Amino acid sequence: MDSQSVNHSPDLPRELWIQIFDLLSRKDLLRSSTVCKEFYSYAMDPILWKTLDLKLSLDNLRLHQNLLSRCTMLLTLQLRGPATSHSETPKEALDSLVDVLSDKCIQLGSLETMNCPNLSTDQIAQLTNITTVCSIKQTTHFIMNNFGRNDYETTGTWQFNDQVITCHEAVTTDYYRKGNPYKILASPGSSIISFSFNILLERLSSVSISLNHCRTTADGVVCMTVNGKPVEMREDGSFGKKVIMAPRYNFGMESFSICLQQLHGGQNKVTICLDSSSPGVYWLSDVNIETFFT
Repeated sequence: MDSQSVNHSPDLPRELWIQIFDLLSRKDLLRSSTVCKEFYSYAMDPILWKTLDLKLSLDNLRLHQNLLSRCTMLLTLQLRGPATSHSETPKEALDSLVDVLSDKCIQLGSLETMNCPNLSTDQIAQLTNITTVCSIKQTTHFIMNNFGRNDYETTGTWQFNDQVITCHEAVTTDYYRKGNPYKILASPGSSIISFSFNILLERLSSVSISLNHCRTTADGVVCMTVNGKPVEMREDGSFGKKVIMAPRYNFGMESFSICLQQLHGGQNKVTICLDSSSPGVYWLSDVNIETFFT
């Protein structure tokens, strides 16, 4: 029987069909849309597509462009690039979707990107100037064992999208966490990991760095600098040495805000260094750098 000619339920009001389709996952909605024209109309109704989470790549770019062009009531969008340093998101894939968003998704209120190329000044203005105020959160997630897998490769520089990570005397090991390696900073005053990234100051509201880290019973401590300067704000408005003591015995994620006064347009660098007076080692597993624009 030709599925295009099937009359599924002429007496069922459209509003009820929409409620039924609203119970489906995004994947099932897309599958249902291929059954017939009637189901396509229900499954692709914009009211069902107010939130989206997409994995960005050139392979599915056309599909995402077509989907977003129909999501005229979209409120929240997440775009995810690859999780590792060995596969980057092509910038043209992000650029093409921004054009669709600014043209079709004029109700967009929140855009979050993970491991994607940074948006340009024009693109941020393009998105934040649509009908409703759109907030933008850009996150880069560094998995430390992706940078220098060899136990003897303690020093090196790697690039991931628009960011650069540099390690000096930082060993990769999984000795205490089998199958899930991490970095060890063991040489006081010499073991360093730094993250370089580009910042757009226009519309920038906050920047933070989150560390999934750990210390041992020897209480290893690190200090943090931004663009070579201390980051601990004092009561008088000056900045002093920022000393960080990670959770003991087990990894835990901690977030640290970066004062916007210490940033400049263009490339910036956050450095984590095992303090020269540290009595023990420091373990670092994952790092998130987050920038917010409004």
